[in-house]
Parts: sequence; structure tokens; C-alpha cells
Amino acid sequence: MIKILINREKKNITHIRVSGHGGGKRGEDIVCAGVAAITQTALSGLLHYGKDQVIWKNKDGLLEFTIVDLDDPQRKTIFNAVLTTMVLGLKGIEQEHPGKVKIVIKDN
Repeated sequence: MIKILINREKKNITHIRVSGHGGGKRGEDIVCAGVAAITQTALSGLLHYGKDQVIWKNKDGLLEFTIVDLDDPQRKTIFNAVLTTMVLGLKGIEQEHPGKVKIVIKDN
């Protein structure tokens, strides 16, 4: 199962942790590929707009990133748009494949 933990502070996403696998054959699992495409594209967008505000790591079965020092209102708006779009896409996959993807959102 792919587990996605999303932490929010004041409705702003501050941390994402994606771990696990979709359960299919490595390199052929469409659920895993979909989650990876959405999360890695979001990370690429964040790094494009503010690489100094993102701490991240990506290794087999784990993608994790944290948003830090996001004081610029324009950059905050961009980051929120990217991350909200990511969550919408991930929720769509979770709805289609509830036994393979689990999203937990924690508000701090």
C-alpha cells in the first residue's frame, strides 16, 4: 500500500511523506506510477519556484518534502496552488484504488 501523510499548518501544506508501493509488479504498477508522477511533478514545481524553501529526499519507496521559511506572499500562493493540485490528483487515485492508496491529512 502507498501511504501519503500530509501535514498542514493554518491550512498551508508544510510536509508530505509518500511511502510504500502499489503492490503490482515493479516498473509496471499503474497506481504507483500515477502517485509518483503527481508527487514528483509537484516537487519539481516547488523547486522551480523556490528551491531554498524545500527540503526533500527521494529514495526507493519514499518521497518526502518539507516547506520551510515561506514568508513571501506571492510564493506562498504559488506553493499552495501546486500542493492543492497535487492533493486533488492523489485523492482521485485514492478514490479509484482505495486498497492501494491511503491519504492521511493532519492539521497542526
